[in-house]
This record gives sequence, C-alpha cells and structure tokens, in this order.
Amino acid sequence: MDRSTVNRPQPGQFEQAGFPTRCRFLTKALPATLGALLMGNVALAQATKEPPPQEPIRGEAPARDRDNILLFIGDDMGVDVVGAYGLGNDLPPTPTLDSLAANGILFTNCWGNPLCSPTRANIQTGRYSFRNEVGTVLTGGKSLPLDEITLAEMLDRGTNGGYDCAYFGKWHLSNPDQGGADGPNLQGYPQFSGTLYNIACPDPACPPPWTNDYYNWPKTENGVESTSSIYATTETTDEAVSWLETAQEPWFLTVAYNAAHSPFDEPPSDLHTYDFSQGSTANQRYRAIIEAMDTEMGRLLLSIPTEVMDRTSIVFVCDNGTAGGRSVAPFDPDRAKSTLFDGGIRVPLIVSGRAAKQPGTVCDALVNACDVFPTIAHMAKINVRSVYPGVQFDGLSLKPYLFGPNRPSIRTHIYAEQFIPNGTNPQADYRAVRNSRFKLIRVVTGNTDPYGAPELLFDLITDPYENTNLLDSLPLDLPAQSAYDELDSFLANLIPGR
Repeated sequence: MDRSTVNRPQPGQFEQAGFPTRCRFLTKALPATLGALLMGNVALAQATKEPPPQEPIRGEAPARDRDNILLFIGDDMGVDVVGAYGLGNDLPPTPTLDSLAANGILFTNCWGNPLCSPTRANIQTGRYSFRNEVGTVLTGGKSLPLDEITLAEMLDRGTNGGYDCAYFGKWHLSNPDQGGADGPNLQGYPQFSGTLYNIACPDPACPPPWTNDYYNWPKTENGVESTSSIYATTETTDEAVSWLETAQEPWFLTVAYNAAHSPFDEPPSDLHTYDFSQGSTANQRYRAIIEAMDTEMGRLLLSIPTEVMDRTSIVFVCDNGTAGGRSVAPFDPDRAKSTLFDGGIRVPLIVSGRAAKQPGTVCDALVNACDVFPTIAHMAKINVRSVYPGVQFDGLSLKPYLFGPNRPSIRTHIYAEQFIPNGTNPQADYRAVRNSRFKLIRVVTGNTDPYGAPELLFDLITDPYENTNLLDSLPLDLPAQSAYDELDSFLANLIPGR
C-alpha cells in the first residue's frame, strides 16, 4: 500500500479543532474529521429505528441488520494512561480514544487479567481462564485449545458464514504444538497478519538478549513467517486499511496493536508530539508509543467511508494494566501489570458507534473483558447460548448498558485470575474478586510476592489505590466481615475443588 496517499491525522489535529484532551465529562465539541464520522453514527444510534433492512447478502438475517464490528485491542495500557478516564498524571495525547469515548460509552470498572494471553483468551472465548486453560503468558507448553470457540468461529456459525473476518496484530494464543504459525487461521480467522508472540520475542521460549524491535520484528501472515522492517503499529494499520477496501459487509475486523508493549522504541516522529531531540526516557517513549497508536487508529477510522461507518460498531479494550515501571503516582508501578492489584487488571473499555445507543456517557457497572464476546454476538444479532447450548460461557452482554449506561450493575461480582502453568493443573494459583465496594485477593498456591500475604481485603471506596489490607487489623468490622464471607463464598462456588 502507498502510505503517502493515506489520510493520516496529524498530531494535535483534534485538539486544534477544539476537541478536548480529557473526556471524563464527555463533551460533544468534535472535530470536523473523525468526530464528523462518529457523529453520523451517533445520530443513527439515537434514532428510534434501525437502518431499513435490506435483502440478505449471506446468512439468515439481512446483512444491514448486522453491524460491521471493529475491535481494537491495546497492549499493556491501564486506565491510568488513557486520558478519557481522567485518572493518573503524565498522560499521552489520545484524541482518537477521546473521540471514541465522547461518542460512545466509557466503562470505568472493567477487569481483565494480569497478563496478556489470559485476557486475550477471555476476549476470544467469553470464558474465564480456568475454563479455557490460559492462565499466564504463553512461554511454551499449553496454549488456547483449538476446540475453544473464538469470536470468528462464533460469528461464522451464528450467521451461517455471514461475516468477513480478519485479524491484524498481536495474537499470543498459539504454541508450536497447538496450531503454531497457523494458529489464528485454525481458530477461525481466514486472514491473519501480525506477531504470534511479542515483538521482542519471536518464539515462546526465546531467552534474552532480545534483538527485535518495532522496526525489526517477526511477522506471520497466514502461516508464512518473515521479518518486517516497517514500524509495527503502522504496518498493522496499513494492512487493516487495505483489507477494508475489499471487505464485504458485514465484516469483523480485529486490530490488536503490539503497542504499548516493550521494547520502548521511539516511534516515527510524524506519529507523536514528543520532542526527543535531547534524548528520551523509557516513560516518555512508552507514552509516545501510545500516542502513535492513537494516531494510527485515527487514520484507520478516517479511511472508512461515512456510509460504512454508520453501520459500524467499535470496541476498544486492553489486555492488562500498565507495564511495570511505567505507571506514575498516585498509581504504584510495583502494583501494575502482572499483579492482581487494580493497576494490573483494571483496563480501558469503550464501546462506540452504531451499538452505543446513549453516546457520550459513562458506565460504572462491574464488567469483565470476557463480556466483549457476547457483546459482539449482540452486534451481530446472535444469541450465543442458543447457538452453543452446551457451552459454559462466563461473559454477559453489555447490551443493557449500551441502551442505559446508568442502569444497576448486572454483575454483582467481577473476577480475575492468574495461574502457572497453563492447563488444568496449576502449580501457582492467584485469584481476585470484588463486589461494588470490597475486593479480595487470594494466593491459593505459590509465592506470595508481590502481595506480602496469602490474602488481602480492600475497601475500594475509601482506599481506591489498595494501600491498606483490612486483614492486617483483625477483627474486621461488620461490613468488611460480611464482604469477606461473600467474596470467599463466590470463589469457593466458582471453582469448587481447586
């Protein structure tokens, strides 16, 4: 693809057009570019009728009754580095994400897992890690079983082949003995191009030192392996833009950026606004990588014709919290990615476009990354439990919040976990659960670092940064004891016998 002809938003373009760099209050001052595209979608979402049905192209339902679906997945980005949440300090400019939030629904209490592969497996299957057997990052051995039902497979079966599907970017769900380079294709994606693992590590067991970077990385396209010298975020976007040019509606496109995972290489200067002429720190480069991703997301969205965007729903979610060492106060860099503290599992989630019926709003309900699976099914007019009556799904559709973000939380609890190794017989097992106020972290087996104790109980209303373990001061007061008993019972009933 000739990148010189691509409509790329310039750094600062959205702010210059009057769009705020913070969206916590979700103002509607939109630029005349991306904002205009999304505002057209807002008008449709707020209308009392869906677009008029047309004759089916494929499958059983009229094609225009099913949304085009664009799923963005960010890497190693917690809520503390996305400006729309109004949290944290030293925030990178993210005008595209701000625009998605201002024209969509921002979820403030979404949990993933502490590491990338488990959350990606949850998103793909709508099932908790102890069911899909991916509890830690893939480093050889067990990976996502090929008989797990992925988003692409669900859309294919649920619509009788009605969706064009493609996946570009980071996969990290297949090991050599379970699909290998063909893993994404075997899991239902006819078009895959990206990295099977992380950029720095071309295979699941590679030891350091690592020599790959964002400008020299191992690329796999439909089972064929090569090396790319194009900046990874840009090539992922280029390929997504190119695929969309010929994709037949309705389509499902996943763009899973490697950003902002290490290595923290300086992005091309036209993708960010940071000045590195006098050198740079890892924190600055990390934030520039996020801004570069945001810029390329904007370019992709601007490439979609207005009439197609009007039929498109957009989801942005991240796989785990901010990379260790990259968080800044009041967030604790030692309680970030790879831990069950909120800094490691509380992730951004935004739903925008056609499915967001109350755009420009905030939803504080308890939700989980596995809820993305049934939500995408809703966008495609699929009832997953009817299509797969014998499968235990853990995800709950976000549909009620897309129509009424202020409704009471459907979930009374959200859950996260980490276990090692992958499979059904972990040697180390860590779990977390919370209700509307209290959170329990439990070390079932394994080293208690970095938790310092086998159990921790926090009051997230009075102690949002989890500084005070209530179990250090026994006896608990009545509300805390009641919450402990409730959370303990939830864990016992969720995974009996383990």
